[in-house]
Amino acid sequence: MTKLRLIITTALALTLFGSCQSLQQISIDYLVPGELSFPNELRKVAIVNNTSKLPDNKLIIKDEQANLTAFEIGRAVTYGQGNPTIGAESLAKEIANQNYFEEVVLCDSALRKADIQPRETQLSPLEVNQLSTNLGVDFIIALENIQLKANKSLRYLPAFSAYQTIVDATAYPTIAIYVPNRSKPMTVFTCKDSLSWEAYGDSESSAISSTIPDTAIIRIVSDFSGTIPVKKIVPHWKTVTRSLYASGTVAMRDAAVYVREENWEAAYQLWNDLFKKTKSTKKKMYTAFNIAIYYEIQDNLQMAKEWASKALTYAKRVDKVDKKISQSSTENQIPNYFMIMLYLQKLEERLNNLTPLNLQMSRFENDF
Repeated sequence: MTKLRLIITTALALTLFGSCQSLQQISIDYLVPGELSFPNELRKVAIVNNTSKLPDNKLIIKDEQANLTAFEIGRAVTYGQGNPTIGAESLAKEIANQNYFEEVVLCDSALRKADIQPRETQLSPLEVNQLSTNLGVDFIIALENIQLKANKSLRYLPAFSAYQTIVDATAYPTIAIYVPNRSKPMTVFTCKDSLSWEAYGDSESSAISSTIPDTAIIRIVSDFSGTIPVKKIVPHWKTVTRSLYASGTVAMRDAAVYVREENWEAAYQLWNDLFKKTKSTKKKMYTAFNIAIYYEIQDNLQMAKEWASKALTYAKRVDKVDKKISQSSTENQIPNYFMIMLYLQKLEERLNNLTPLNLQMSRFENDF
């Protein structure tokens, strides 16, 4: 069982590949399970910084001038370490924001700060037990490392007589999860995600001087790195876009207005009445698909799948799929069928996620 939060966006009239039917875009939020599942008794967690202290936290530059792409004047790749204090604080804040654990405690002291020589090592069972007891938590999530990589390029854009710099920075945080009285971590993993910046100038020097400095890259990406592992650790909200058929008849247009007003029951009644009365295959496809979206909004994924399957059957006839597939058709030649088929795949993904999600949310007795 999931909770779905609906956000209506401005109606967007999109011509569907040359037909007179327009689409209305909506955004919905739904809960996605984390990749890890924790026993219900693990309710209080400490976020700790278990990284080695670095003598000089700067990005190391490696020039890469070979194989420059079109318009590129130069390129360089920089490597370095993120700021673990910022990363640990960000990780604790992001996990706390998910409201999954009863308590999130941040241990903001670097556990390796007393080391005479830098070292990379996991927490020992004794350290885990002592930390858990001292902090009053059930388990520990440790930030073990933050690796940074930034691709930098300088380009000349002849169409604008301007120079452009692009910085694509990737963070690779490593996380270990420790449970007391275990000889090894519950799991250790490294994940990644990226941020990018652009700057412009009328000369090479002005574009370069406007480029984000390395100190800012380290600070911003370190903060961003704390948000990356959260999707693996706890259930989280995912925002997606759905499309609705919004014209073709007066009833369809009126239903689109009801959707914008968030009156889904009134919209459903119009779609359902039209589906029952019409003999048009195309209108049955329109209404069946919209009813599928309605049931997804209601969190009834099985009914959503049933109605989307009906819509796909009608779309196969509307787009003459059997004939066109035999002629190696493209997506543009079977737009309705392709869109509905993709939606069915997304519903299947949500249905497959229900078991792990319900397991992970059982600590709330499905009250979520």
